[in-house]
Amino acid sequence: MKINFKNFKKKMKEMKENKKNKKDKEKRDGVICIREINENIRRVETGQPLTKPLAELNYYCEFKKKFNEMDKLYHPIIVCSQCKCEVEKKGYCSEECRIKAREYYSQPKVKAKLKEYYQRPEVKAKHREYYERPEIKAKKREYNKKPEVKARIKVYNQRPEIKARIRARNRIYSQLPKRKAQQKEYSQRPEVKARIKTYNKEYYQRPEIRAKYKAYYQPKRAKYKYKTKNDKTKNDKND
Repeated sequence: MKINFKNFKKKMKEMKENKKNKKDKEKRDGVICIREINENIRRVETGQPLTKPLAELNYYCEFKKKFNEMDKLYHPIIVCSQCKCEVEKKGYCSEECRIKAREYYSQPKVKAKLKEYYQRPEVKAKHREYYERPEIKAKKREYNKKPEVKARIKVYNQRPEIKARIRARNRIYSQLPKRKAQQKEYSQRPEVKARIKTYNKEYYQRPEIRAKYKAYYQPKRAKYKYKTKNDKTKNDKND
């Protein structure tokens, strides 16, 4: 049996061309095995070399979609809260966006909607769980230690309406049975008693406090104090 080498070479050439065209079509159409996509995504996460060049893998839509999702997760883009443009840090890109946001959130309809949302039990539980985390507590503590933050909080707390609100809230909170039990238990500790005693002793020895007490109690004492012993005997005889 004779083999026609010309036809054989022609067929091999056609097969290679078809294979090449199929690969090009897969690149254009974005067709790739899902197992290979997941393997390459895992390699990107762990820092291992890819099975194919990244430029070639980006032809496949499924890989590109997953790669972009992972990139957003590990390298999130910070955007302006109002106009959604890219910014360096969280917040607003300009004072104009800040004013627009303030105007929007000051609307009665928006306020009522936000109030209703934050009153939900699941939202309250979520916030409580978030702010009870040790890393969040440490972050908040570190933030509140900054001098500019301390100054801003001090100015805010000096407002009359804020003072009244804090006073009313503390009054209600101090009347709770749980709070009363906590205060009683705390004040009965030996170290707390010793500390209070030391503080009171130092406090009442201050010159300005002694002068204040003297000015307050001296008129009252003079009212009931006898000037001489004769005044005392006269008053006793009259009685």
